[in-house]
Amino acid sequence: MSDETPITPRARKLAGVARWALVVGFAALAALGAAIGAGMIGDGDTIPYTCPMHAQIVNDGPGSCPICGMDLVPQAVGSTHTTSSTHTTSDAPTDSPPGTVHVTTAQARGVGVVTVAARMQPLTRRIRAPGRVDVDANAVSIVDVRLPGWLSGLTVRSVGEEVRRGALLATLTSPQLFDAESELVAARRAAAALGTSGEPLLEAARARLAALGVPASEVARVSNGGAAATRLAIRAPRDGVLVALGASDGAYVAPGSALFTIADLSRLAVVAELAENDASALDVGSAVRVTPASTPERSIAGHIVLLAPSVDAARRTRSVRVALDDAAPSGALVPGTAVWLDAELAPRSVLVVPRDAVLSGATSARVFVDAGGGHFAPRAVELGAELGELVEITTGLREGERVAAVGAFLLDAESRFHTGAP
Repeated sequence: MSDETPITPRARKLAGVARWALVVGFAALAALGAAIGAGMIGDGDTIPYTCPMHAQIVNDGPGSCPICGMDLVPQAVGSTHTTSSTHTTSDAPTDSPPGTVHVTTAQARGVGVVTVAARMQPLTRRIRAPGRVDVDANAVSIVDVRLPGWLSGLTVRSVGEEVRRGALLATLTSPQLFDAESELVAARRAAAALGTSGEPLLEAARARLAALGVPASEVARVSNGGAAATRLAIRAPRDGVLVALGASDGAYVAPGSALFTIADLSRLAVVAELAENDASALDVGSAVRVTPASTPERSIAGHIVLLAPSVDAARRTRSVRVALDDAAPSGALVPGTAVWLDAELAPRSVLVVPRDAVLSGATSARVFVDAGGGHFAPRAVELGAELGELVEITTGLREGERVAAVGAFLLDAESRFHTGAP
């Protein structure tokens, strides 16, 4: 493991400033040597030193600028010292915002200030989020009972077994079933004796059995003359695979007990947790692709069928549910499989500037706009997506406006020094 300290963006900017300072210093020294050789400066003359950025700082010898810390360089031969070569709002046009900085052409060249125009650029955004395979909620059936009793004759013993629709799963023995069917037998006999006036009794007895979960075929058997029974066959309501088992031979079950859960595993869905800003860019119906984490060379088309109505307050994520449009390759997807969810958003045109042109603070960001005549005005902006070395500007800047892309850090330091900003 390396012990080297990572280079931060701020350190990289300071290194750039130092580099330009050295360039200016060497250029000034070269000019000074040429001037001495030409006899413009005598051996006994005092050579003034000045700051490349703050010309008002003049010293009789080498040193550091008390404002920005840059090394002082020999003043250019023939230059005339002025009280201030870098001006703020007092020297700028009256409509300039506070903190406006004025830089002469020589200063801009010396510290390497470069401006670029804000421009529109197409942005293609890709969203990727982890997800998992789940069973389609509409392809799951839970087999329960509404009568108390005892189970026997289970035909499935473990999760993963396949079952067919109508297949016998178990038998329920229930005294309450005998009581309810006996009422239907009595109502049937009463209806036969009373005629049409006995029909309400017969219908009430049938409705009670239906409410207890007794199949229509069993109700019809008793209505047509069959005897009351104590045993009820429990059958599979669909084709599928047993994914949960809550029954065992000889066990007593109460009403509402979930005995078997059967799922059609040919109908799958994908659930993913997206960052809230990513989820807000998608809608129900948005096309996505699902890629198994174990087989990244395979991907399956799908579309969003559900966006959670709320955001998880702790994780700041929003759940989405995806239906698969194509059949998954055999064995590629089973419930619980880890997958990647990918979505390509439609391209849109955005306003961008170089990343180095943006000075980001704790709560805001700003750029220095070229106001003409050497004036640079600070302006607050709001940022959007990042595109490599470019950053999107959502508000605060117009297409074609020029901003300081190199040297913005020095302009910001000068602006804050004169306005007293921290």
